Amino acid sequence: MKPKFCNLAVVMKKITNAKEILKELEGYGNDGTKKIFAKHGVREPFYGVKVQDLKKIQKRIKKNHELLERIEKNIHNAQNRVRYTMNGFVIAIGSYIVELTERAKEVAKTIGKVNVDVGGTACKVPLATDYIIKVIDRGNLGKKRKDVSF
Repeated sequence: MKPKFCNLAVVMKKITNAKEILKELEGYGNDGTKKIFAKHGVREPFYGVKVQDLKKIQKRIKKNHELLERIEKNIHNAQNRVRYTMNGFVIAIGSYIVELTERAKEVAKTIGKVNVDVGGTACKVPLATDYIIKVIDRGNLGKKRKDVSF
């Protein structure tokens, strides 16, 4: 029987991918978005990345289950606003990427209710399981929202 060894190339590729993603997130950072997040209780360090920019990265790595797994393990220990963003990411994956809907539903069930201090605003944190089911029930699974230009 051969001993099991960790494939160093695979590990290094994962580390490189994470570093590349963080570098890209830093590049998408926006001062206006950062101020809004700060008002909602986010503490440094964070980049202030808009959802539209997160979706660009999401499209590229949509078959990558690692982020969902990471969220599943770390969401309740993350900083305040990060929990909100992670919850939104699970909803987005479950709602718009059909291949990952079932996995996102499993993650949503595992993480359950996500508590976020929204800083006295009227913002609410949606329950990911309910939100994904609502999208499916409306027949909107995999359909992107249409942009409205003024």
